[in-house]
Amino acid sequence: MHQLADREEATILLTTHDLDEAEKLADRILILAGGQLAEALDVHYQTVGYLERGEYSPSLHLALRTAAYFEVPVEVIFSTGPFPRIGSAGASAS
Repeated sequence: MHQLADREEATILLTTHDLDEAEKLADRILILAGGQLAEALDVHYQTVGYLERGEYSPSLHLALRTAAYFEVPVEVIFSTGPFPRIGSAGASAS
């Protein structure tokens, strides 16, 4: 994670309850609590929980709204396959 955070132009979407950890890894932090993301995306709060745990595949519309909310390309947040493990050969930049 630290190697990715040190890269210029790296985007990491991290869900954590440890603010100290987030501050060590990021130069920009967005704190969402109490269903704020669900409210911003106009979805039920449980939908956000399912997305965080990878238990739900969003509609294209929801995926695009989520990416727009975080101001990142949709493929940064969602993938049709598993993301490579951080630090693995598949996770390195080309």
